[in-house]
Amino acid sequence: MKKNLECRMDIFVCSPDEYSDVFSVFLECFRLNWKDCPYPLVLSTNNNHYDNIIVFNNGIDKDDWIKRAVVALKQMNAKYILLLCDDLFIEESPDNNVIEQILDTMDEFKIDFCRLKPFNKGESLEYNPNLAWVNKKMPYGLNLQKGIYNREYLLDLINDENLSAWGYENKWNREAFNAPNENFTNVAVCRKEVIKTIHGVAKGKWLPSAIKKIKKLGFNIDSDRPVLNSGVEFIMNLKDFVGTRISIKYRARIKKILKTFGFTFVTDN
Repeated sequence: MKKNLECRMDIFVCSPDEYSDVFSVFLECFRLNWKDCPYPLVLSTNNNHYDNIIVFNNGIDKDDWIKRAVVALKQMNAKYILLLCDDLFIEESPDNNVIEQILDTMDEFKIDFCRLKPFNKGESLEYNPNLAWVNKKMPYGLNLQKGIYNREYLLDLINDENLSAWGYENKWNREAFNAPNENFTNVAVCRKEVIKTIHGVAKGKWLPSAIKKIKKLGFNIDSDRPVLNSGVEFIMNLKDFVGTRISIKYRARIKKILKTFGFTFVTDN
């Protein structure tokens, strides 16, 4: 039986008007590199309008990610949400069949969140060896960056509107630090890049590496947004590698060494 893809998953981006210069690049890359996308693209923002996508405008000039996201998610009907950030630009055309296989696996195993940024380690799922279970001690095992969520589960996760998106991720990382060394039963991760993206902005500034990659795609960035120092970007990439690519066994030791050189981390593990 042919699946009703529009009811199964929406692609959701939560982006304020002040990031319209960033979202415009997101939209160009999306339309260029995912022309056969079968899932509706949904944007939650303040007052802006865009053609050929679903837009939820809250009419509030200044608000935060969580409040804006909750209002939109409550109005959506899809079982699953492909959560993307406005500064994650799709670089290559995703394989729709692979995404459908992930959704089938989430149905089969009652998985509430599938992280799309790969980890190196993890126990494979028997039904889909391209997915692995996430260890509870893994930082950013839960995150609000790039992944597929059960929509109702996501709404339950972010029910405290007093926390920001970053506040939630810091909270989840602190919980991971104290968690038992065991796998989630409802959280998985892809072993490979299913949706390859370019990370475009950090600390409100364009990343130098992103500008080069975006130009190779044939786009010129029309924005007054400043550009981050390349040395700062290198440090950020190093911290991300340690936090997500190094095994639990060695990660705390490496962080301890890096702290002697002035690096800071959200957690010690």
